[in-house]
Amino acid sequence: MVTRATRALVIALLAGATLGCFSMPQTAEEFRTAVPGSFSARHRSYELDRSYAKAAEMLRRKAPECFDVAVEVTTSGYQSSSHWIDTYKPTVIVGEERAELHLQQHKKQANLIKPHKEPEGGYYMLVVDVNRLGRDKIKVDIFAPRIGYAHVIDAVDGWLRGTSSLCPDMAEHDF
Repeated sequence: MVTRATRALVIALLAGATLGCFSMPQTAEEFRTAVPGSFSARHRSYELDRSYAKAAEMLRRKAPECFDVAVEVTTSGYQSSSHWIDTYKPTVIVGEERAELHLQQHKKQANLIKPHKEPEGGYYMLVVDVNRLGRDKIKVDIFAPRIGYAHVIDAVDGWLRGTSSLCPDMAEHDF
């Protein structure tokens, strides 16, 4: 039986192999650049009929509330168990024409081998850009892993659309 920790490590290794071979992105901009050419990550882009001010305010309000968390995870399976703490760090930058959400994850586990240098604050797991296109029109760009964080992307999408203000369960991973 494969544990969550094993799956997370495999995803991290695949991400490292496809997001630049020898190093992990150290900034949100490097993450944006690496994702389109990656096997294990994807870029999604769409437009919404939504006020930029409302979308930016939702990011500013919900990201710290939902993502500034530490989650203790314990899993057990046939002859194995794992225990670690995931600490998430959200950063929201709001300007006149563009808002950004950067979500980083730091995994603390005994004997965890990190094959790539970890940026300060943790590895980048999600970058969302919201650009003003007009009075009530925005463009959303989401850069994220292909697997493991769909529930986080769905939550952010709901905030930006104005259809939900719920926080995702950060202990959940949809592998």
